[in-house]
Amino acid sequence: MNSKQMDLVRQTCKEVAPIADSAADLFYTKLFQIDPALRPVFVAQLDNRGRRLMQMVEAAAEALDKPTTLAPALAGLGSRQVASATSDHRYETVGAALILTFRQGLGPAFTPEARQAWIELFDNIEGMMKAEAAGSAPSSSGPLFSTAA
Repeated sequence: MNSKQMDLVRQTCKEVAPIADSAADLFYTKLFQIDPALRPVFVAQLDNRGRRLMQMVEAAAEALDKPTTLAPALAGLGSRQVASATSDHRYETVGAALILTFRQGLGPAFTPEARQAWIELFDNIEGMMKAEAAGSAPSSSGPLFSTAA
C-alpha cells in the first residue's frame, strides 16, 4: 500500500468508528446475503463478534505502517479460521461484505479511491491469514504494507 492509500484507510476507519455497532450489524447482514451457508459459522455471539470485527478493522488501519504489530493477531485469527473449517472463498466473501458495509455505511465518503485502498488492505490481510492457515509465512519477501507511492 502506498501512503495515500494508508491515509484513506485511516480516514474512512475514523468515519466508521461512530457507527461501529450498526456497521457490524450491516456487515453480518451483507455477509449472510452473499453466503447464507456462513450463518452457522458465525451464529454464536454475533454481537461480540461484531465488536471484535470492528476492533480488528480499526487495528488494521492503525498498524498500516507497522504490519508486524498486526501480524500475530491475524496469524491467530487465521489459525482459528482453519479450526472452524473456513475455506479460501470465505475470505473473499468477508472482504466483499466489508466493502459493501463501508459503501452503505459511509455513502459518498467511501470514494472509489478509498474502496481500492481497503481492497488492497483486505488482500494483504487475506494473504497473511491464508499463509498462517497453511502453516507458512506470507509469500512476500518484503514488508506486507509498502510505504512506496
